[in-house]
Amino acid sequence: MTPSPTFPFFTEGNVISNHSLFATSLSAPTTYNVLSAVAVTLDWKESDVDIDNTLTYDVYFGNANPPVLSEIEIAASTFDASKVATTTYYWRIDINDNNSVKSIGQAIVCLAQTSTKKLFINYRLIN
Repeated sequence: MTPSPTFPFFTEGNVISNHSLFATSLSAPTTYNVLSAVAVTLDWKESDVDIDNTLTYDVYFGNANPPVLSEIEIAASTFDASKVATTTYYWRIDINDNNSVKSIGQAIVCLAQTSTKKLFINYRLIN
């Protein structure tokens, strides 16, 4: 008895298309924003080509660079950062979708200065 030939084959599955996420962009606070309270609400915008994706955000915030993970997989595109100290803060927003795609945001540095009970925010992008 002679063995029959062996042939490789490929079965095609359903094609799933999912695009990479765009990094978030800073909406607020704006440059040189003067706030009347000692709390800052960070606000950002996102963009995703796949409009049916569910997006969540990982928020990194703190006074060290790189900032520490403060919230994981939140649905809101805002974060309340109540700070009263005059110091430098760093923050970063990573965006996730329901297909396990993640885009890592760029770190932002904020300088908080209290003067006559107002908080001045100045920010810049850092590497």
